[in-house]
Amino acid sequence: MDQEIKPWTGWLVDHRIDKTLLSHSTDVLLASLFYITLIGIPLLTEGGLFCHAQIQCRLLPSSNTYQSLIRQLRERRARFYYHYQSIPCVNKQIQVEAEQGVEFSRYIELILFSLHDRIKIKIGGITTNATYISNCPYRLQQVIEDQGLNCRFGHRDHQKRFFGPSPSLRKYYNHKSNSRRD
Repeated sequence: MDQEIKPWTGWLVDHRIDKTLLSHSTDVLLASLFYITLIGIPLLTEGGLFCHAQIQCRLLPSSNTYQSLIRQLRERRARFYYHYQSIPCVNKQIQVEAEQGVEFSRYIELILFSLHDRIKIKIGGITTNATYISNCPYRLQQVIEDQGLNCRFGHRDHQKRFFGPSPSLRKYYNHKSNSRRD
């Protein structure tokens, strides 16, 4: 019984992963771990809208992944880039707080010229290319609305909103207010 071998006529699919696509996907996933919140309503000054903000992390401080991320950010000297400035993602204080189980919170100050301006924060050093964190670029008006900072007469759910600094920032505010008295 001679069987004739027929040529295969199906489509060939390349299942190899493109390194550039994989690298970009990894960068976006890492950057999406971080997001920005405003600390109160922006203040109108002569220079524009002065915003106190904090960059926070979605990972729980009790997780091993969080501790590993903090170590990697520190070892690789990762930085947040925003409005022509940059700061290290992790300084000594944040590293100590992370070891104690405190949530990640990096304080920044921004000046924007209108509610339509966009907050643009990128993370670099741990990513192949500097990559925008979650929701960035983020229009200032949208941040205010998303956080409920535009509700002057309360909220439907009657819940109080705390707009002060996170526990890791209280030392910063106390230090700043004491230095102003001198």
